[in-house]
Amino acid sequence: DNCVGCKLCMLACSWARNKTYCLINAAIQIEIDEKIFKPKIIIDETRCMGCKVCIKNCPEGALLEGVEEA
Repeated sequence: DNCVGCKLCMLACSWARNKTYCLINAAIQIEIDEKIFKPKIIIDETRCMGCKVCIKNCPEGALLEGVEEA
């Protein structure tokens, strides 16, 4: 519930994976539920390297909670 949708985790993941700041390259995605305007964290386990750079770069600690796997 701490995710504010800043997408810093996505930027960090993209850089760790491909040395680019292209959000589409990230294994983690933040989607906004437009009905309740709440961000949802989704991690593609097939693309995740397990480096935890997303956790280290989350200013709200949202990734310390559970996440939904794609």
